[in-house]
Amino acid sequence: MADWQTLLSSYRIGQAAQPEASVRSEFQRDGDRLLFSASFRRMQDKTQVFPLEKNDYVRTRLTHSLEVSCVGRSLGSSVGVELLKRYPALKDQGIQPADIGDIVAAACLAHDIGNPPFGHFGEQAMRDFFTSDSGQSILELLDHADERADLTAIEGNAQGFRICNRLESPDTRGGLRLTAATLAAASKYPCTAAAQKAANMKKNGCYQDDLADFSDIFNHLGLAQRSEQAWQRHPLSFLMEAADDICYLIVDIEDAYQVGQIDHHTALSKLQALGGELVDPARFAHMRSKSDQLSYLRAKAIGKLVHETVKVFWESEQGLLDGSHHEPLLKAIPSIKQLEALRTYAREHIYVSRPVVEVQIAGHRVLSGLMDIFCSATANLAQNNPHSKRHDEMILALLPHRYRREQGTLYQNLLGACDYISGMTDSYAVSLYKKLTGISLPVN
Repeated sequence: MADWQTLLSSYRIGQAAQPEASVRSEFQRDGDRLLFSASFRRMQDKTQVFPLEKNDYVRTRLTHSLEVSCVGRSLGSSVGVELLKRYPALKDQGIQPADIGDIVAAACLAHDIGNPPFGHFGEQAMRDFFTSDSGQSILELLDHADERADLTAIEGNAQGFRICNRLESPDTRGGLRLTAATLAAASKYPCTAAAQKAANMKKNGCYQDDLADFSDIFNHLGLAQRSEQAWQRHPLSFLMEAADDICYLIVDIEDAYQVGQIDHHTALSKLQALGGELVDPARFAHMRSKSDQLSYLRAKAIGKLVHETVKVFWESEQGLLDGSHHEPLLKAIPSIKQLEALRTYAREHIYVSRPVVEVQIAGHRVLSGLMDIFCSATANLAQNNPHSKRHDEMILALLPHRYRREQGTLYQNLLGACDYISGMTDSYAVSLYKKLTGISLPVN
């Protein structure tokens, strides 16, 4: 069974021999490194719900991640206070209640950093390419089934680990060199695509190319291996997951009102049901701004859900430590019915609205096209196809150096092409696709 002293390790892959002197804690440094990374900045132009939305009120992946991080810090810090009471020996390790908040907050900053343009629809487009005729012919060139499984299950969670551990600061072993505690807390699905079914996980969180470091992290933390290429989740990953679910379920209602997809009365009623007894009727009655009313109810709803989630966390602690607990914490909170009603309403009225679907369909075409261009060029060069060699070399010359593996296998070079496409912003993906297909030419 995992224990908290090991689970809160500040071990870093590629850790410098001389640790940097700093007034910041090890886990604060994790959050700072993520905030200053290029991959994090690019999330300002990546879809949360409303693709390419010009209303500057609406959340992007970046603002969503910042909000999730705030909720994650509240959850982690609350857990940290009780954790130090139950396990006072952690103080001898230098652990403070705020450290738990910092770990969860950093994990929340990283939770969406691997998402491609156009959100989950873009993710699906990248997977769909490898099930197309062109993609299948490329996969036949690979010798290992596990590598083929990675490419047919391209996943933002696995890409997130790859960004943190390899693609950011690519000349440094360990990339951003985040602590093991933060990397594991950010991993919702600690398994590879090949192990996903056996591990009974909905998605994967690691590619074969990153398996050695991923394994090192989880083994160092004392998290049990559930099956080959699959591990027990870090207990704090459940808090990261809860913070994400709390934020997107609530703020998507707020954003839908701001873009005119639902009326004020509907948004108000959905959030009031969650705020419950925390809402001050007198204060609410004095509010004249409709946006302020929704903001107030959103804050109260989040506060209530944080309190309920922390309670469930401690009720589930034994299962979280021994690996027998698998369900999201929110499934056991008292407000689950109201939260599920919110989820159902969003699925039926927000995520399928015409403007959202129209851009998602276009986004699917854009990413499918980019995958075909870059992956086909990669495969052609690997086969020394003389008919398209010059053309393919020109295409791959567009890849930034960090995405190239000079001595890499075909699998690694295909992952490099996927790294490039995943890292694009929505706008850049559209612009590049139009240029490479001749829809828009860079002429005066």
